[in-house]
Amino acid sequence: MKTRILFVLIAGFLLGGAVVQAEKKKTDADLLKGNWVVSEAKDMKLLGAKFTFGDGKGSVKTTRDEPFTFKLDPSKKPKEMDIFP
Repeated sequence: MKTRILFVLIAGFLLGGAVVQAEKKKTDADLLKGNWVVSEAKDMKLLGAKFTFGDGKGSVKTTRDEPFTFKLDPSKKPKEMDIFP
């Protein structure tokens, strides 16, 4: 009985570790997906702007919704993003 409980616990830790490993493999583009709100900015016009990022496309909403495309360059230090109207 104790052997079975130990086996179940070990299997649980191993499977849990596999899930964590899969989550670590997300790319920068995956991490960027979603909605973002500007909370600090040097240009006050951008304060409160809402950015939405998807698969290489996005939009920014300030006074109107403006679509754009973007390209990430994670090889640069610090990482860079080019945004095209």
